Parts: sequence; C-alpha cells; structure tokens
Amino acid sequence: MRVLFVSRPAEGGIRRHLKLLRCELKSRGVDIAVAGPDASEAATYPCNITDGIHPGSDFVACRQIREAISHFGPDVVHYHGFKAALLGRSLNVDGIPAVCTLHGFMLRDGIYKRVGPLMAAVERWQSRRTDAYIAVSNALKQHFVQSVGLPEAKIVVIPNPVEVPPVEAIGSRPAGSLQVIGTSGRLVREKGLDTLIDAVKALGDAAPVLLRVAGDGPAREELQQRVRKHHLESKVTFLGYVDDMYGFFAGIDVYVQPSVSEGFGLACAEAMAMGIPVVVSDAGGLSELAGHGEFGLVFPTGRTEALSQAISRLLADKELRDELGQKGRESILLRFSPAGVADKTLALYQSILDRTT
Repeated sequence: MRVLFVSRPAEGGIRRHLKLLRCELKSRGVDIAVAGPDASEAATYPCNITDGIHPGSDFVACRQIREAISHFGPDVVHYHGFKAALLGRSLNVDGIPAVCTLHGFMLRDGIYKRVGPLMAAVERWQSRRTDAYIAVSNALKQHFVQSVGLPEAKIVVIPNPVEVPPVEAIGSRPAGSLQVIGTSGRLVREKGLDTLIDAVKALGDAAPVLLRVAGDGPAREELQQRVRKHHLESKVTFLGYVDDMYGFFAGIDVYVQPSVSEGFGLACAEAMAMGIPVVVSDAGGLSELAGHGEFGLVFPTGRTEALSQAISRLLADKELRDELGQKGRESILLRFSPAGVADKTLALYQSILDRTT
C-alpha cells in the first residue's frame, strides 16, 4: 500500500503526531511519502502550504500536491489539517481515496467566528470528495457532526499517538523549596495561557511556585506583558521552543493545559506518559484525555479561581500527585500507543480500498 501524507509545516504536537504515525505505518510495510515539510523517515515532495488564504501561493501549493500525487502514485492520500485538505481535494480528479484528519475545531471565536460559516459550507461540499475523516477525539467528532454538518458515518475517532518513554526515563524531580508547574504549546490565545498566568498571580506567596512555559508563537509578547503587569517576572519563564520534552517534563511537578479550544492535547498526553499529574480545562478533548477527572483534575474553561484551586490542591498533596501520575501513565499506555493508533489507521485505509476497488 502506498500512502501520501499532505500537510502544512507544523511544529509541536502535530509534527510529533505525523512522525510517529509515519514510522509506525512504515514498519507495517506501508510505503509512505510526504507532500509538505521535510520528513527524514519518508520520501518528501516540496509543498509550501501556508496559513490563511493567499491565491498566488495557494495555486502553487495545489500544483505541488498534484505533482506529488502524479509522481508517487498513492493508493490513498491522507490530508492533515483543513488547509491541506482544502487545496488537495479541490483537484483530486483521479478518484484516489482521500482521508482527512481533523486536528482542531473549525468554529471558534476570533477570526474563525467571521469565516467559520463559510469554511463549514466549503467542508460540507468537500465531504463528497472525502472517503473518511479521522477525528482525534470524540469532542471533535461531535463538533463536526453537530456544528459543521459533516456526515457522522464518515467520521472515525482515532486519537493521536503518544510516545511513551521507558520507565528508566522517568525520574523524580529534585526536592526544593519551590514547586514547578509547566505548560507547553504554541503561544496563541486558544491555549488559554492568560488564565494560567492569572492563576499563578492568584496563588500568591502562599504557594511558592514557578511556571515554565515551553513553546513560542504570536501571543508571546502579549503574555509577557501580562506577566509584567502582575509583577511575576521572577515566577514565570518563557523557554521558547523546547526540543527535549523529556527533560522539560522531568523538571516539573504539575502540568497544566488551560486551553479554551483543544482538539486533543498531545503535550498534555506526553506529560501524563511521563507520570506527571495534570490539570486541564474542560475544553474539547482535554477532559476525555484526563478521563473526566479520573486521571487528572479538570476545571471549567477560563475560570481563574477554579484553576488556581486545582493547582494548589495538587501541589499540597503529594499522595494525590503520585496517584494521578501513575493512573495517567497507565491510561496513556492503554489508550494511545503508537502501535495501536497505526493499526486502526491502517485498518481504515484498507476498508476504504476494499470499498473502492
């Protein structure tokens, strides 16, 4: 079986998702190629897919996707993200089966509130050229069925694969007077980091903590201004992009994901895989990830006081931290192994080919 992945350049969770899935599928005998960013573990065709609508560069990207399909001759084309799928399916004239992975919500606040209805209408039209959708959480599936109007029968829930480190990679953080909370992700408003910064302020001196933020993005300056406004410069550190996430997780006591919109939450799942106790908002797939409170603490999205109380509860109770850390790691091993995700994805490809050949 030959499968072409099409994706825009991506950092962080999506990039790790794609790499794990490509490697697992390749180990199962699938011939994988990529139209998009360089992939050392697969043949790569140049394809520059940008964010937003840019007629000139979008036309070039369409042509590049077409050339990759023509040259590689895939049995299935697997699009990752709305923009890649929009461009690729618009020119899929050869009847090659198309799969589209839904990584995030389509109808949200901000710019998406203005263009969302148009995007939804386009996606409903494009669904006729889509053999199957993969939603990375049940929350995403329900969103695309109920709010966007996609056919439920075409959407399969297959979560992101999570690389589980060996037990020997998990160490205890050295004891110290200050406890450390961490978060990771692209610095955009959807990640809800303003609420987390406000929660650190609300904790006050009664809970001596440090906050480490891994990641970068357009909201960084705005967030740093918020830190300065609250006089938290000695408590909050922006690390920028972090390549060694194992090292990052090993240096924190509690991981927090305060997103206002989150399809899955791969960085949070990776923290759980390291045995780190987590606090997550109830946005999107995060509460599913935390077992709706079974494997981590869940707070109402955007509620600063509730978040600060959850953090304070975990920091004050080592027994609870250890219990949730162990349960979280076990749940990731059971639910999100790369091998299991690859098996489900390969089974979906095969079912599509069986129907169309």
